[in-house]
Amino acid sequence: MAIKRPLEQDSPAEVRQQLAKQLRIDSRELARISADGLYRLRDQLAVDELTGVLRRRAGMAALKREIERARRSGDRSLVLAFVDLDDLKSINDNHGHAAGDQALRRVAGALKRRLRRQDLIFRYGGDEFVCVLPNAGMESAQALMLQIWQQLHDQHSSGFSVGFADLRDEDDSHTLMARADECLYAGSRPDRSVVAAVDSKQRIWPPSGTYELRRARGGA
Repeated sequence: MAIKRPLEQDSPAEVRQQLAKQLRIDSRELARISADGLYRLRDQLAVDELTGVLRRRAGMAALKREIERARRSGDRSLVLAFVDLDDLKSINDNHGHAAGDQALRRVAGALKRRLRRQDLIFRYGGDEFVCVLPNAGMESAQALMLQIWQQLHDQHSSGFSVGFADLRDEDDSHTLMARADECLYAGSRPDRSVVAAVDSKQRIWPPSGTYELRRARGGA
Protein backbone atom coordinates (compact mmCIF):
# COMPACT_ATOMS: atom_id res chain seq x y z
CA MET A 1 0.00 0.00 0.00
CA ALA A 2 1.39 3.38 -0.97
CA ILE A 3 1.87 5.86 1.85
CA LYS A 4 0.05 9.12 1.31
CA ARG A 5 2.13 12.14 2.25
CA PRO A 6 0.43 15.38 3.27
CA LEU A 7 -0.12 18.00 0.60
CA GLU A 8 1.99 20.35 2.64
CA GLN A 9 5.23 18.30 2.66
CA ASP A 10 7.14 18.35 5.91
CA SER A 11 10.67 19.67 5.60
CA PRO A 12 13.60 17.27 6.16
CA ALA A 13 14.34 19.06 9.44
CA GLU A 14 10.78 18.49 10.63
CA VAL A 15 10.90 14.84 9.58
CA ARG A 16 14.23 14.43 11.39
CA GLN A 17 12.69 15.79 14.59
CA GLN A 18 9.63 13.52 14.21
CA LEU A 19 11.79 10.44 13.71
CA ALA A 20 14.09 11.30 16.58
CA LYS A 21 11.09 11.61 18.89
CA GLN A 22 9.58 8.35 17.62
CA LEU A 23 12.89 6.48 17.92
CA ARG A 24 13.76 8.23 21.20
CA ILE A 25 17.17 9.32 20.03
CA ASP A 26 18.94 12.63 19.57
CA SER A 27 18.09 14.20 16.20
CA ARG A 28 21.81 14.73 15.55
CA GLU A 29 22.16 10.96 15.12
CA LEU A 30 20.05 11.28 11.97
CA ALA A 31 22.02 14.20 10.56
CA ARG A 32 23.86 12.15 7.92
CA ILE A 33 20.69 10.67 6.40
CA SER A 34 19.61 12.33 3.16
CA ALA A 35 16.22 13.97 2.76
CA ASP A 36 14.96 11.05 0.64
CA GLY A 37 16.30 8.63 3.21
CA LEU A 38 14.44 10.43 5.98
CA TYR A 39 11.16 10.27 4.06
CA ARG A 40 11.66 6.55 3.30
CA LEU A 41 12.44 5.82 6.95
CA ARG A 42 9.33 7.70 8.07
CA ASP A 43 7.20 5.73 5.60
CA GLN A 44 8.68 2.42 6.78
CA LEU A 45 8.04 3.23 10.43
CA ALA A 46 4.47 4.23 9.62
CA VAL A 47 3.55 0.72 8.43
CA ASP A 48 2.52 -2.14 10.71
CA GLU A 49 4.94 -5.00 9.97
CA LEU A 50 2.42 -7.77 10.62
CA THR A 51 -0.47 -6.60 8.47
CA GLY A 52 1.14 -4.17 6.01
CA VAL A 53 -1.28 -1.33 6.77
CA LEU A 54 -0.59 1.98 8.47
CA ARG A 55 0.03 2.10 12.18
CA ARG A 56 -2.39 3.95 14.44
CA ARG A 57 -0.43 7.19 14.77
CA ALA A 58 0.15 7.57 11.03
CA GLY A 59 -3.40 6.48 10.31
CA MET A 60 -4.96 9.04 12.63
CA ALA A 61 -2.87 11.78 11.00
CA ALA A 62 -4.01 10.59 7.57
CA LEU A 63 -7.63 10.50 8.76
CA LYS A 64 -7.38 14.11 9.87
CA ARG A 65 -6.07 15.06 6.42
CA GLU A 66 -8.89 13.11 4.74
CA ILE A 67 -11.48 15.04 6.75
CA GLU A 68 -9.82 18.32 5.80
CA ARG A 69 -9.79 17.23 2.14
CA ALA A 70 -13.47 16.27 2.30
CA ARG A 71 -14.34 19.69 3.69
CA ARG A 72 -12.37 21.47 0.97
CA SER A 73 -13.84 19.39 -1.85
CA GLY A 74 -17.39 19.27 -0.55
CA ASP A 75 -17.31 15.48 -0.12
CA ARG A 76 -20.39 14.78 2.01
CA SER A 77 -20.25 11.02 1.54
CA LEU A 78 -17.08 10.10 3.45
CA VAL A 79 -17.68 7.02 5.61
CA LEU A 80 -15.53 5.52 8.35
CA ALA A 81 -15.79 1.79 9.07
CA PHE A 82 -14.48 0.52 12.41
CA VAL A 83 -13.60 -3.18 11.98
CA ASP A 84 -13.12 -5.57 14.90
CA LEU A 85 -11.77 -9.08 14.27
CA ASP A 86 -13.95 -11.75 15.90
CA ASP A 87 -12.57 -13.89 18.74
CA LEU A 88 -8.87 -13.02 18.41
CA LYS A 89 -8.20 -13.79 22.09
CA SER A 90 -9.84 -17.19 21.72
CA ILE A 91 -7.76 -17.94 18.61
CA ASN A 92 -4.57 -16.97 20.45
CA ASP A 93 -5.51 -19.01 23.55
CA ASN A 94 -6.64 -22.13 21.71
CA HIS A 95 -4.40 -22.20 18.64
CA GLY A 96 -1.42 -20.01 19.49
CA HIS A 97 -0.35 -16.50 18.54
CA ALA A 98 0.85 -17.62 15.11
CA ALA A 99 -2.75 -18.51 14.27
CA GLY A 100 -3.90 -15.17 15.64
CA ASP A 101 -1.34 -13.35 13.52
CA GLN A 102 -2.52 -15.27 10.46
CA ALA A 103 -6.14 -14.28 11.16
CA LEU A 104 -5.11 -10.62 11.36
CA ARG A 105 -3.17 -10.87 8.09
CA ARG A 106 -6.14 -12.49 6.35
CA VAL A 107 -8.56 -9.77 7.42
CA ALA A 108 -6.09 -6.99 6.56
CA GLY A 109 -5.37 -8.64 3.21
CA ALA A 110 -9.07 -8.96 2.37
CA LEU A 111 -9.62 -5.29 3.22
CA LYS A 112 -6.61 -4.13 1.19
CA ARG A 113 -7.62 -6.14 -1.87
CA ARG A 114 -11.14 -4.74 -1.99
CA LEU A 115 -10.57 -1.12 -0.96
CA ARG A 116 -10.03 1.48 -3.68
CA ARG A 117 -6.75 3.30 -4.24
CA GLN A 118 -8.10 6.46 -2.60
CA ASP A 119 -9.33 4.62 0.51
CA LEU A 120 -7.36 4.57 3.74
CA ILE A 121 -6.82 1.64 6.10
CA PHE A 122 -4.88 1.50 9.34
CA ARG A 123 -4.54 -0.76 12.36
CA TYR A 124 -6.06 0.97 15.34
CA GLY A 125 -5.51 -1.66 18.04
CA GLY A 126 -4.60 -5.29 18.51
CA ASP A 127 -7.66 -6.63 16.68
CA GLU A 128 -9.11 -3.41 15.24
CA PHE A 129 -8.79 -1.76 11.85
CA VAL A 130 -10.14 1.56 10.58
CA CYS A 131 -11.18 2.01 6.95
CA VAL A 132 -11.84 5.52 5.62
CA LEU A 133 -13.90 5.57 2.43
CA PRO A 134 -14.14 8.98 0.72
CA ASN A 135 -16.92 9.62 -1.79
CA ALA A 136 -18.52 6.32 -0.85
CA GLY A 137 -21.81 6.85 0.96
CA MET A 138 -23.25 4.64 3.68
CA GLU A 139 -25.04 2.15 1.46
CA SER A 140 -21.98 1.44 -0.68
CA ALA A 141 -19.74 1.21 2.38
CA GLN A 142 -22.06 -1.32 4.02
CA ALA A 143 -22.28 -3.38 0.82
CA LEU A 144 -18.50 -3.43 0.44
CA MET A 145 -17.89 -4.58 4.01
CA LEU A 146 -20.53 -7.26 3.67
CA GLN A 147 -18.84 -8.56 0.52
CA ILE A 148 -15.48 -8.70 2.29
CA TRP A 149 -17.02 -10.42 5.29
CA GLN A 150 -18.79 -12.95 3.04
CA GLN A 151 -15.52 -13.70 1.24
CA LEU A 152 -13.76 -14.45 4.53
CA HIS A 153 -16.67 -16.60 5.64
CA ASP A 154 -16.58 -18.59 2.40
CA GLN A 155 -12.88 -19.20 3.00
CA HIS A 156 -13.62 -20.40 6.56
CA SER A 157 -11.52 -17.54 7.91
CA SER A 158 -12.22 -15.52 11.03
CA GLY A 159 -14.90 -12.91 10.46
CA PHE A 160 -15.30 -9.45 11.87
CA SER A 161 -17.83 -7.02 13.23
CA VAL A 162 -18.01 -3.47 11.90
CA GLY A 163 -19.51 -0.14 12.89
CA PHE A 164 -20.05 2.78 10.51
CA ALA A 165 -20.19 6.56 10.75
CA ASP A 166 -20.59 9.13 7.99
CA LEU A 167 -18.90 12.52 8.20
CA ARG A 168 -21.02 15.33 9.66
CA ASP A 169 -20.40 19.06 9.66
CA GLU A 170 -19.47 19.08 13.35
CA ASP A 171 -17.15 16.06 13.20
CA ASP A 172 -13.42 15.90 13.76
CA SER A 173 -11.41 12.68 13.59
CA HIS A 174 -12.17 11.78 17.21
CA THR A 175 -15.95 12.27 17.07
CA LEU A 176 -16.17 10.40 13.77
CA MET A 177 -14.22 7.49 15.25
CA ALA A 178 -16.32 7.56 18.43
CA ARG A 179 -19.60 7.26 16.54
CA ALA A 180 -18.34 4.33 14.47
CA ASP A 181 -17.12 2.66 17.67
CA GLU A 182 -20.51 3.23 19.31
CA CYS A 183 -22.20 1.66 16.29
CA LEU A 184 -19.90 -1.35 16.55
CA TYR A 185 -20.55 -1.72 20.28
CA ALA A 186 -24.31 -1.35 19.90
CA GLY A 187 -24.38 -4.10 17.31
CA SER A 188 -22.30 -6.56 19.34
CA ARG A 189 -23.86 -6.17 22.79
CA PRO A 190 -24.91 -9.64 24.00
CA ASP A 191 -28.23 -8.34 25.35
CA ARG A 192 -29.28 -7.43 21.80
CA SER A 193 -29.39 -11.16 20.92
CA VAL A 194 -28.28 -10.25 17.41
CA VAL A 195 -27.55 -12.97 14.89
CA ALA A 196 -27.21 -12.92 11.14
CA ALA A 197 -29.85 -14.36 8.84
CA VAL A 198 -29.12 -16.90 6.13
CA ASP A 199 -31.21 -16.78 2.95
CA SER A 200 -32.08 -19.64 0.59
CA LYS A 201 -28.78 -19.26 -1.28
CA GLN A 202 -26.81 -19.60 1.97
CA ARG A 203 -25.52 -16.06 1.80
CA ILE A 204 -25.23 -14.44 5.19
CA TRP A 205 -26.72 -10.99 5.62
CA PRO A 206 -26.37 -8.53 8.49
CA PRO A 207 -29.32 -8.46 10.90
CA SER A 208 -31.89 -5.70 10.75
CA GLY A 209 -31.18 -2.64 12.83
CA THR A 210 -27.44 -3.13 13.24
CA TYR A 211 -24.33 -3.07 11.09
CA GLU A 212 -22.74 -5.97 12.86
CA LEU A 213 -21.64 -8.68 10.44
CA ARG A 214 -21.10 -11.88 12.29
CA ARG A 215 -21.50 -15.57 11.55
CA ALA A 216 -24.88 -17.17 12.24
CA ARG A 217 -24.51 -19.85 14.89
CA GLY A 218 -26.80 -22.86 14.64
CA GLY A 219 -30.25 -21.40 15.18
CA ALA A 220 -29.15 -19.08 18.02
